[in-house]
Amino acid sequence: SLALAKMLNVALGIEYATIVHLPRYINRLEDRDAAKKLEMLLFDSIRHMDIVSSHIKKMGVEPDWEIAPVTELEDIIGLLRHQQILELETKKIYEQILPLASGELATDLKALIVAEQKHYEILEDVIALLSTHK
Repeated sequence: SLALAKMLNVALGIEYATIVHLPRYINRLEDRDAAKKLEMLLFDSIRHMDIVSSHIKKMGVEPDWEIAPVTELEDIIGLLRHQQILELETKKIYEQILPLASGELATDLKALIVAEQKHYEILEDVIALLSTHK
């Protein structure tokens, strides 16, 4: 199931990029509530990265640790909106794999789909919080 591993590797690249770049956003925030929400999302993404890489290995494929390219935006709201697009992209990948999956992979994918939607909503909350400061 090389095709599944390939799709999971794309999702892995996005999760990995989130882990690498999200701390940069967090460090730029003065709003502690917003920062806490993003930290929660960060730790969630680390867990997702571990789950996805583990499934890729079980398929006999090496996880691809290449980081998805980052969009350099100065505007924090712009960065968070871009992150929302990435969360939906990852969710879509998991949704595409789900019908082809079974067992533990299927169970994990269902949880990941719910989590990615939640990430989108957390980002929406953070954007709303930050928008009130403008």
